[in-house]
Order: sequence, then structure tokens, then C-alpha cells
Amino acid sequence: VYGWPSRLMIEPANFCNLKCPTCPVGNGAILKAKGAMSLENFKKIIDQAGDYLYHLALWNWGEPFLNKDLAEMIKYARRKNIYVITSTNGHFLDEATCSSIIDSGLSELIIALDGLSQETLSQYRVGANFEKIVQGIKTLVELKKINQSKFPKIQLQFIAMKHNQHEAGKLIEFARGIGIDKAVIKTFGTHLDMSRLKEFEPDKKELSRYAKAVKSRN
Repeated sequence: VYGWPSRLMIEPANFCNLKCPTCPVGNGAILKAKGAMSLENFKKIIDQAGDYLYHLALWNWGEPFLNKDLAEMIKYARRKNIYVITSTNGHFLDEATCSSIIDSGLSELIIALDGLSQETLSQYRVGANFEKIVQGIKTLVELKKINQSKFPKIQLQFIAMKHNQHEAGKLIEFARGIGIDKAVIKTFGTHLDMSRLKEFEPDKKELSRYAKAVKSRN
């Protein structure tokens, strides 16, 4: 090992409230015990590595906001001037949580929204509530204005799939309309289950991460 890490990814919770079909957590492929990292263990990691970190990602497969100590984790890392980013499915952005996010000093928040209507969103994000997510975003945007805070920067992430590709072109206008700082279209990946590729891969070549193999006629 040549040195301490400059970037780190820590998963606050390895479980989720949604059942996305190709996510290892959502479809039950990960069999390890479900749980949340303790604030004590998180602090031990930051105490050891924090002086060398410039970037900390607080998510992996689970929903980070299911960890009750998430805001305290962010605040503890930010004391060392680390850029802290986390990602959420957007279902826990009530007024109290949004206030705690702003107070924590979170640098950036990614909100996954793979559809611009309830019908489209719920085809992949099983159990998702479109109106609740949009209202949560609006609450966060409004509280940032009230607190005169530039942070967290809010990024809307849209994974392009077969059933939602028709809405991808409307993403920028939608994001601008509710005060999002940045909107990103991400390509779909099947991760552990390639059998679902045909079901979800978009027809538009520019929205797919996969190249089609061409068989030789020789």
C-alpha cells in the first residue's frame, strides 16, 4: 500500500424501502444481514483516514437515509473539509430531514428519479411515490433559499431504460422547473443479472452503455 486513500465510499445502510428488480438489494440477491453502520464506527474510519480524504461517497446499494445518524456522519466528515456526497431515492426528504441535511454541510445530494410521472417511475422503482419525491425536492430547494445556503448541490439522476426513454428529453426542463442544480441521464446496467437486459435496455443507441456484437460471416 503506497498511501492512505484520497477517496472513500462508505455505505451507511445496506437495505432499502424500494424493490428495484435488477438491484441486488431490491431483488434480494444480497443475502448478508441487513443493518446500518453505527456512528461510532463511522467516526473511527474518519479519525483514521479523514486527514487524507478529499471526497467521501456515502452510499452503495442501500438507501442512506434509513440510517438515523446520516446527518451526524456528514457533519463529522465535513469538519475535516471533505467533499461529502450521498445518493437517495428521495422518499425521506421531509422538512426536518431537509433542515438537518443543510445544517450538516452536505456538499452534494443525488436524487434518483427514473421517470417524470408515477406510472413511468414505478415500473422500475417498485414502491416509489412520484409526488412524495417531487415535494421533498421542492422542500429542500425552498429551505436552501430560506437559509441562504448554496449547499447541498442537488443533482437529479435519471437512468434511461426502455420504458422511460421517451421522457429523457424532458429532463432538463423538469429539473429547471423545480430548482435542481444539475440533471444527469445515466445508462442502465444490469449488474448481476444479464437476463433482464432486453427487458430494460433502451432502444435508442445513444442511451445504452452496451455495444451490440456483430457475428462474422466467415
